[in-house]
Amino acid sequence: MPVVIDSCIVGNWKSTVSKLRLAQDDAAGGANVSLQIAASGVGILDFDAMSDIHALSKAMPLEYHYAGKLSGQFRTLNAGVMVVEGVNYTGLRVTANLKSPKGATISLFEAKPIIELAKPRSASTAGNKTDTRTNPDVSRGIDATPVVSSNAYTCNASLLVLRNTRLNTAWNFTRVVARL
Repeated sequence: MPVVIDSCIVGNWKSTVSKLRLAQDDAAGGANVSLQIAASGVGILDFDAMSDIHALSKAMPLEYHYAGKLSGQFRTLNAGVMVVEGVNYTGLRVTANLKSPKGATISLFEAKPIIELAKPRSASTAGNKTDTRTNPDVSRGIDATPVVSSNAYTCNASLLVLRNTRLNTAWNFTRVVARL
């Protein structure tokens, strides 16, 4: 089956913000993630320049960021609906710290491979194949499938918003225009 891709999402993008809304906490940050989507639908995300995401918890604020790259096959099913398949997470890591009310930093993990953080949903699926989908609600708002867990999008000439409607997250990207 040929890959269907909305031509609007094809190109080079840079994140401006990621937002997460939970019942009690909100999180925002995550600027400077690079996203390249080819006309074939192959996408590469580079998190190395990413700024921290700040989760504003009443108990203890959490700061985290990803580093490394991941790739996958983007498909737009129809206007505003998308999936990312065949995601390779092996190069993606996450660092997370809690901030105590007195200003102390408590390290939760440093450059932890995201595949270690993710928990399989089930041991097996149809046949003997392992279900490689992960539980995205891994640790107080840290998404084990950042950006690629999105199932909806909006796009225009300069703005791409990727949303996960189940987790109430959004990643905003602006188009990167090549300079001559």
